[in-house]
Amino acid sequence: MLASGDFLTPHLNGSRYFEKPPLLYWAVAGPLAILGENPFAARLPPRLATLGTTALLALGAAGSLVPGSPASAGPGAGAWSALVYLSSALSFALGRINILDGLLAFTLTLSLFPSGISCAGERGANVRRVASSCLVFRWASRCWPRASSES
Repeated sequence: MLASGDFLTPHLNGSRYFEKPPLLYWAVAGPLAILGENPFAARLPPRLATLGTTALLALGAAGSLVPGSPASAGPGAGAWSALVYLSSALSFALGRINILDGLLAFTLTLSLFPSGISCAGERGANVRRVASSCLVFRWASRCWPRASSES
C-alpha cells in the first residue's frame, strides 16, 4: 500500500489481493510510514491490539465500562481477567506475530461491549452509535467481501 499509494485496494506482486481483509494492512501502513520499514513498526498494530484487548477485558470485568453499574464480578476480577488473557500462550503469540488474529480478537471484544452496556440498562442512541462503529471495525477485520484477485 505504501509503495503503490493505493490505500483502498490491497496489492500483492502487482495484482489486487482480496484474500484477506484490509484492516491489518491499513493498521500496519501507518507505523511503517512513520517509523520506517522495520520489524518493530510492522508488529506494532498487533501488539497494540493485544494491549487493547487486555484493557477492554480488565475494564469490562471490573465494571468500569458500564456507566452507573457496580462491578458485578467481584473485586479484582478485572486484574485477574487481564492476567489470564495475557498469560495464555495463544494471546501472547498473537501479540508478537503480524497476522490478523490479534486485531480480530480486539475487534470482537470491542463489538461485544455495547451489548453488555445495553443489557445493563443503558439504552439509547449513544449505545447504538458505539455498537455500529464497533461492528464496522469488526466487519473490516474479518468479513471483507471476497472479490476476484485478477487485475
